[in-house]
Amino acid sequence: MGGNYKGVGNITPAAEFNFAADPEAAHVVLTELNCQDTLLVTWELCMKYSFTWEWYNEFIRTDTPLGEFFRKIEAKTLATYYSVKDVSRSYTTCDQLAAAIVVDPTVVTGSREVACDVETAGQLTRGQMVVDWENAERRRSNATLVDSIDVERYQRIFETIVKGRYQDRQIADA
Repeated sequence: MGGNYKGVGNITPAAEFNFAADPEAAHVVLTELNCQDTLLVTWELCMKYSFTWEWYNEFIRTDTPLGEFFRKIEAKTLATYYSVKDVSRSYTTCDQLAAAIVVDPTVVTGSREVACDVETAGQLTRGQMVVDWENAERRRSNATLVDSIDVERYQRIFETIVKGRYQDRQIADA
């Protein structure tokens, strides 16, 4: 999970947290490692498929060991990030969404191959992912940008894991 392509950041005005934390590392991953399967789960995707607070309030009451663990690890995020940022409109899951896509790639319903890089020197945009939408640089695609998911399937995976019903990789069918 990392990057943003619309210039709306979550840690700076223009950058997503993971790419902003180490833009040089993100640049290396995107441009020098030549990975065949670089799949980008961006900040915009996470925001687009965030959950309602009503769903979260019901979900967080899951009475399982994983439910308790989840409540504990989310407590600091809820107390800090959601209380000071103007993101309280919905509950955003980022790493969970990336993990769900790894567990079940059929969660992805739409994606596109893109040529992209990360701004490493900009005074205002350091850490922002830049996508060459028009192929102006004539570079080959170096990543797959996920732009839509099966939100019901993702929600099922997320709930199934936290409710402790994960068995024999049958997560999406629970």
